[in-house]
Amino acid sequence: MKKQYNQLRENNVTPEKHFWNRRSFIQAMGLGSISLLPLPKSALAVQAGFPSEKNPDYNDSFDGLTKEELVTNYNNFYEFSTDKKEVAEIVQDWNHPPKTLEVSGLVHQPQSFYAEELAKIFGLEQRIYRFRCVEAWSMVVPWDGFPLRKLLDRVKPMGSAKYVKFTSFLDPESAPGQQRDYYPWPYIEGLRLDEAMNDLTLLVGGVYGKPLPKQNGSPWRLIVPWKYGFKSIKSIVRIELTDTMPTSLWMAAGPSEYGFYANVNPEVDHPRWSQKRERPLGNWFGKIDTLMFNGYTDQVAHLYQGMDLKRFYRILPSFLQFSVSRTASMKESHDYDFIVIGSGFGGSVSACRLSEKGYKVAVLEMGKRWKPEDFPKTNWNLKRYFWAPLFRCFGFFRLSLFGHAWVLSGVGVGGGSLVYANVLLETEAKVWQDPAWKDLEDWKSVMPSFYQRARTMLGAEENPHLGPADRMLKESAEAEKLGDSFKKTTVGVYFGNPGETVSDPYLGGKGPDRTGCKLCGGCMMGCRHGAKNSLDFNYLYFAEKQGARIFPDTEVLDVQPLQANPEGKKGYQIFCRENTPNGTQVERSFKAMGVVFSAGVLGTLPLLLKLRQNGSLPNLSARLGDQTRTNSESLIGIRCDDAP
Repeated sequence: MKKQYNQLRENNVTPEKHFWNRRSFIQAMGLGSISLLPLPKSALAVQAGFPSEKNPDYNDSFDGLTKEELVTNYNNFYEFSTDKKEVAEIVQDWNHPPKTLEVSGLVHQPQSFYAEELAKIFGLEQRIYRFRCVEAWSMVVPWDGFPLRKLLDRVKPMGSAKYVKFTSFLDPESAPGQQRDYYPWPYIEGLRLDEAMNDLTLLVGGVYGKPLPKQNGSPWRLIVPWKYGFKSIKSIVRIELTDTMPTSLWMAAGPSEYGFYANVNPEVDHPRWSQKRERPLGNWFGKIDTLMFNGYTDQVAHLYQGMDLKRFYRILPSFLQFSVSRTASMKESHDYDFIVIGSGFGGSVSACRLSEKGYKVAVLEMGKRWKPEDFPKTNWNLKRYFWAPLFRCFGFFRLSLFGHAWVLSGVGVGGGSLVYANVLLETEAKVWQDPAWKDLEDWKSVMPSFYQRARTMLGAEENPHLGPADRMLKESAEAEKLGDSFKKTTVGVYFGNPGETVSDPYLGGKGPDRTGCKLCGGCMMGCRHGAKNSLDFNYLYFAEKQGARIFPDTEVLDVQPLQANPEGKKGYQIFCRENTPNGTQVERSFKAMGVVFSAGVLGTLPLLLKLRQNGSLPNLSARLGDQTRTNSESLIGIRCDDAP
């Protein structure tokens, strides 16, 4: 009987000319034109051992299951981008691929190897393997490497070793994806020791008889052909033998969808799609049946004898085991004490003060995190300025049209502080006499201390400069005999010496540096100089220093009480998804004892109305939405034909 894993022939393999020619690959997929870069020689880390010898046990000329021309330059490498078609471009700027590979842990002879010497020590062989992605696409590739067991035999595992933990690189300065804290970097994966010692498990340093390029995980990556592709970790820097099951990146980021074993199994669907069939790359109009263990049953089925392969597809460490069913009983511990939805003024203060008290806090923000240099230079850069996902605009400035007015708001880490005009006014005494709240507290005696604290945190000071518009307003007030009503504004801006960067001038150097305002007038376009005291320079900055975690690009979809307790006494589960500019979405959920809704009027109110309507939070007041107001600021445009 022919073994399934041998039923691959070389004409099933992606032609080399397509693998190395990304332009023809993309055109073959019908994805249109795209600017592409050549593969420089510097991308090829391991030079020794080529050409490698073909292993006949994995290269026989039997009839294959996949006969279409396949291409492999289509990369999941989230360290660089979530867009598979961009990785090969972006990774060319990565100048620091791992130079060594450390093997340690429960071994008798821990060693550290230079990447180049591994090929010389263990030799290379070429094997044709099927590769099945959890996203239901597949490919057939000739990998150049050596069985991982050779390396493990050399370091001599101890009898107590049960698992093998693999860790990839951490280089956020070079890998833009690692600058986002949505994923718990670095990338980590794991295998049982017997899985790692199986002859199929390959440590790979090349492809198509040539050194492995950066976008495919150079200098060394793992290939485990009977498991979904996310188990085949790229650019490995450390291998550690342990006695406990490692928690992989995907187990931590999406425990409801990605588990430890992750064996290819057509009978276990992904929560969001079927795994019964797969689409070979290059064949976007046809699918083939997915095979159990990706066709390698004869070689690996014995590893799981007696195990329920449906249950053990997604088995997790005990502290990560929970169901994401929105009706299931959930008794496990919470991920956080408090989840704060929104990172504007209310959310930032809440996150800062809760974390200050020692609570474990997470902030979920729909927009992205902005650095000063990331802001657009002009608002004509619509995609970077406006927030309008329908039109693929993922900036920070949102315009919402209501009956007779446009309402401006901010979307991003820092909320409205990214786009407001920095003006910080104290409420007039008469406001506190409003019947709606006048009897709740003696506001006149309580508020001054809080205002003072906020002034310090926000770096509020009187604007020492008057521009032409200010002078005209002053002259107009004086002409109407209302000169006393004109006052310089209090603003959250560091003036100092224009363009000069100094240590935090507000809280004894504990905060981030500030740069003196250049009076460029770009406050509402995002300050590109670090002079504007937006919330990421104060409340959010200290919240993170105190342990809070911010999840940008994360939209909350639903909030439900745990254990069907409508009063929330057992806490809540928050369902959300990450939205990225390239359209990739990753769904996940968190559990928390308490939830702070602070996404502003245009974020919180629609969400709460939705939660009441869909039954998630049915006890919300029927008056929800009555007496709604924003911060009552108005922008009025005045045209002056005879400007001085």
